[in-house]
Amino acid sequence: MRHNSFFCKLLTVAVALVMLTATIAGGYFAAITDDVVHIHVDESTQYQTFRYFGASSAWNYRILGAEADESIKTEIIDALYGDNGLQLSIFRYNLGAGSAEQSDCPYGEERRTESPFLAENYTDQTSFDDPTNYDITKDAAYIDMMKRAFATGNVQKLVIFCNSPHYLLTANGKTHGDGGNADNLPVQNFAAFSRYVLICADLIASMLQDSGYEFEVALSPVNEPQWEWGGEFASQEGCHYEPQHMAEFYSVFYRTMLAYNAAHGTAFVMDVCELGNYDEGNETSRVLEYLNAMSGYDYYEAMDSISVHSYWSDFSRSARHDFSQYMLSEQKDIAMSEYCVMQGGLDHSVDMGIYSTTILMQDLNLLNAREWSWWLSLAFGGYEDGLVYLDRTTNAVYLPYRYYMYGQFMRYIRYGDVRIKAYTYDLMNIDDVDCVAFSRDDGTIVVIVLNSGKEPKQIRIDGVGYEKADVISTSAQGCWLHTPNVAKKELQVAAQSVTTFVIRRNITN
Repeated sequence: MRHNSFFCKLLTVAVALVMLTATIAGGYFAAITDDVVHIHVDESTQYQTFRYFGASSAWNYRILGAEADESIKTEIIDALYGDNGLQLSIFRYNLGAGSAEQSDCPYGEERRTESPFLAENYTDQTSFDDPTNYDITKDAAYIDMMKRAFATGNVQKLVIFCNSPHYLLTANGKTHGDGGNADNLPVQNFAAFSRYVLICADLIASMLQDSGYEFEVALSPVNEPQWEWGGEFASQEGCHYEPQHMAEFYSVFYRTMLAYNAAHGTAFVMDVCELGNYDEGNETSRVLEYLNAMSGYDYYEAMDSISVHSYWSDFSRSARHDFSQYMLSEQKDIAMSEYCVMQGGLDHSVDMGIYSTTILMQDLNLLNAREWSWWLSLAFGGYEDGLVYLDRTTNAVYLPYRYYMYGQFMRYIRYGDVRIKAYTYDLMNIDDVDCVAFSRDDGTIVVIVLNSGKEPKQIRIDGVGYEKADVISTSAQGCWLHTPNVAKKELQVAAQSVTTFVIRRNITN
């Protein structure tokens, strides 16, 4: 009898599993054979609270501010930060290491940087402690462009980031390394470099605050520490840090920053540590080495987020998921602070817009990024690294599909919006449709749908009752096409398109 009872139980479990599998499979195959792609929104499952979108102003704002006509400056700043443009809320200012002062600097014109420090006043490291040894007007053209961005009223956060310490503080006297994994910031210069960043930040922030602007200030003295940054083919400022060396520097920087805040009434915070890659499976990333090195210091416990870059993880869903889960276990949020498509030329096709948008969609959904920044807000062409392009010969301003498709996110996801669960039943992505959704405090739901396929799709948004929605779409058929007050829940989205639904709901439904 015991044997019969056991086998009966086993048979019951087996039958239940078969029925469950059939139910799931039946529902799945019904979904993918249906002409309509169903997007299910589940408000009860919440993820990250979003904060800001941004892009770097390195390095071309110096040239733009010095050379461009007034109308071109206005056009570019409005396109990036203005109400009719992307409405970027982070301004990433590159604090230079002074490579423009070095006659033997191998970089091209656009990658040489000014430094506010007056090198002629230098005697030793303590010279960096004296505020009278600084003059931010040395970088006047860049500062002018920053003021214009803040004047739009949409910038809420200033990130001051360094690619290298000042050349007077590096081990080799250059703004890049000599190749290999040699640290280029000596331990005895940790404090001086910290003071350099803090004094420059205070001068810049005070200037903007005196104009009436209110904003957060984050300081990022280390950028992509794991790369070698140098050697024979150095083309920009950069500094390598081994994990423990970097962790020790941050400890000095953190203590110096806290003391400076207390003495000067500032509220600077650290932005750590802009790792160039977060894929644990990439042996050059060494992401866990750097995080583990920092975890032994008190500042690590005080940090609520880690900044990383999405390079070399373009379509790796597993790398994003694994890293986000690790950060969740560490109780840290993630800010994705830099990415561009590592490809030469300038691809005018909608395909490049879809490619770029897929990265953003996955960084929101899988990486759980609470901030997201593209690399260059302004580029001059020749590489897939810009949101806006300026032809310096003809003075023509060009906005690629990437710009408009990113606008489908950046113009409609606001500070404080909470990402909620949104998915299709197409587990194998046969329909080429992906989605992300956010909820606002006022009950509004924003659903963004990416159709990467070559054919239009009929979609239906389920799980959230609504009365009307504003529908905005970008595809080869047009950019930011706006249809207000749409009552239908089932709509067609164009081939290779990004469509944003701003849903105003009847909350009682």
